Amino acid sequence: MSWLYDRREQLDGLRPFVEIAHNLIYPVPYHDRDDVEQEIIITLKRITDRRGEIAENYLWGAARNVVRYYWRKQYRQARRLRHLV
Repeated sequence: MSWLYDRREQLDGLRPFVEIAHNLIYPVPYHDRDDVEQEIIITLKRITDRRGEIAENYLWGAARNVVRYYWRKQYRQARRLRHLV
């Protein structure tokens, strides 16, 4: 389980963000899950601060984009390191 997910009741106003992040981090390797989860929550908080009230579907899409960015970054790093071997 995630540390943030276990304490979602204590996070004022961030509970929906934590639940979205928790549902999307399972494809991410275990050692990076906390970092990706935190990045999702920070991104969703920035979006709602900037735009105000937003539909939940928009937040899910933004969270999926954070996970996609993580995988894109991992792929690029692996491709870069392949040339060194």
